[in-house]
Amino acid sequence: MAINLAGLTKAMPKKAKTEKPFLPDPSGELMPLVARSIENKKTIEAHTAALDQAKSALGQAAFAYAARLYQGRTAGIEDTFQIGTATGRATISLKNAYKLPDPEAARGLLGEQANDILRDSFKIEIDADSIPALVQQSFVDALITLARDMDAMTGTPEGEDGAVFQAIAVKQTTTVDKTFHERRWSMFTPEENVQLQQVMPCITSLRLDY
Repeated sequence: MAINLAGLTKAMPKKAKTEKPFLPDPSGELMPLVARSIENKKTIEAHTAALDQAKSALGQAAFAYAARLYQGRTAGIEDTFQIGTATGRATISLKNAYKLPDPEAARGLLGEQANDILRDSFKIEIDADSIPALVQQSFVDALITLARDMDAMTGTPEGEDGAVFQAIAVKQTTTVDKTFHERRWSMFTPEENVQLQQVMPCITSLRLDY
């Protein structure tokens, strides 16, 4: 059952941007330092982009290999692989962690199993995944009541959002069930898992030893 967070949803006002004052450079030493720093940062960004591309390619290759290797298996899954050359070795890990840029696209591919794999959740100052589903709505309702009561005690007029209520930050999230990471190989074909990787990518890590 979906948790009703309507009572906590609010739009925070955006702060207007203001022009910052300039730092004086009477000796003429600071501006060249800025120029060199910009060039150094551009170099770092270029190398970082190349490294990210390699990480992505190795991660996708490891995932595609795992999808073929473990098709139909539910146990004995190894999610770390290595590949090396004479100059060093790369270790690629498929983490039990997923990105969900478009939950609805993931639901479309997961089909009738989506509700078993994806969880609608929320975050207030604590992670709602730690709260039993049976009492989640009661927790939200009680939190709203508590915040309103505290604001009333400080003189906030009824119907207005006081300081306590505005201090509550709410973020709705959708997460992937932790058991999916091993079950997926028996639930879907290699081709289906590769499709899922496009909308619900498994996060990969890369370690280089040299």
